[in-house]
Amino acid sequence: MNVRGEERLQVSGERYVKINFASSGQQEVVWILNVLFYYLLNQKKAYFIIEEPESHLFPDAQKKIAQFISAAKKGGNKVLVTTHSPYILGEMNNLLYANRISKSVDRAKLKKIIKEYQWIEFEQFAAYYLEAGKASNCVDDEFQSIENEIIDGASDDINKEFSEMLSLEEE
Repeated sequence: MNVRGEERLQVSGERYVKINFASSGQQEVVWILNVLFYYLLNQKKAYFIIEEPESHLFPDAQKKIAQFISAAKKGGNKVLVTTHSPYILGEMNNLLYANRISKSVDRAKLKKIIKEYQWIEFEQFAAYYLEAGKASNCVDDEFQSIENEIIDGASDDINKEFSEMLSLEEE
């Protein structure tokens, strides 16, 4: 947004920050959004490769960028995203699930939770993880989602350590 001749980002309500004072994450996401908006608004098809859109962003912003990226797939666009973020992957699972249940639940209620243009069709989705130089599929075909262990194994380890320490206190 241009305010008195200066490019600014709207933080919230009437709060703005000059773009050169925005965080590196905010600055990176502005470029991603600019490119996506350009192609979507001009109805141009493209193959988007987006590397780590979560960089320097808080979890709530990561969730929103995942939703926006999913919307970019409409109109025949293709999207490839590389990420380490359990928030991005978790939101992708939600968008897959929304599409999956859309035929068996009240669609109007579902659309209030997740907008229909963000739903992801399982047949148009793939997810892989890299380990020891090899790419492996991490999609559960039965549940039509990314395998939870792959999404956030670190949290499981952290919670296990914490539980073990709690057990020590109880001895």
